[in-house]
Amino acid sequence: MSRDFAPDLNEFRQPLPGPRESSRPSPDARRSTERTTAETPRPEARSVYVREPRPKDVPSRDSRAVLYDRYRGYDLRESEIKTLTDLGKFRVINEEDLARHGYGGDRGRMERETGSLMRQGLVEEKRVEISLSGSTRMYTLTKAGRRVMQRSGRVPNDQEIYAGFVKPREAKHDAELYRVYQKEEDRIERRGGRVRRVLLDFELKKKVNRDLTRLGPEKDDPCRSNTRCQIKAWRESIWS
Repeated sequence: MSRDFAPDLNEFRQPLPGPRESSRPSPDARRSTERTTAETPRPEARSVYVREPRPKDVPSRDSRAVLYDRYRGYDLRESEIKTLTDLGKFRVINEEDLARHGYGGDRGRMERETGSLMRQGLVEEKRVEISLSGSTRMYTLTKAGRRVMQRSGRVPNDQEIYAGFVKPREAKHDAELYRVYQKEEDRIERRGGRVRRVLLDFELKKKVNRDLTRLGPEKDDPCRSNTRCQIKAWRESIWS
């Protein structure tokens, strides 16, 4: 006896999909996103501009130190020591530049302190013609001033300290170097650097001449001859 077997259709039924969910965020989600976006800081735009040279800090009038030359001591302000240091590095500085860069434009203070240094025998002054129609007052260290700075421990051991006036043309040239140095020092410090030593062209010329002497005569050595030509060309570029 046979029986009809009816399959259970419930096993083959799939659940009908519900209403399609919208991909658009709900109002609450939109408000949350807007609030998060508003709270996220945006990178600030950098403004690019050219800075003027920063004014140099002038040491306080009250800060003092005693520097020695053999058995004599000099009770000096830090600003006076700074003046002695700059004069030693550049040999000559004219009054306008020293007042502007060394004393922040305070010409009266510059004149009082250089006057005190001259009375103590550390600095001397001289009027130098800078053109056919004018002259300017320039300052330099005396021999005593140079000895004081060499023993002060305020300058690197390899820093040359100069004293005394030279020819008017060279004095004018050295005074101009101090002015150019201010801009270069400012540029170097803005980039995170620091000036360790001032090397004047006088030292460069001396080094070139010493190198030429060490090479000896050219003779028939083409390599030595070529080296001498290169050094001579460099020397001429320095002197020009």
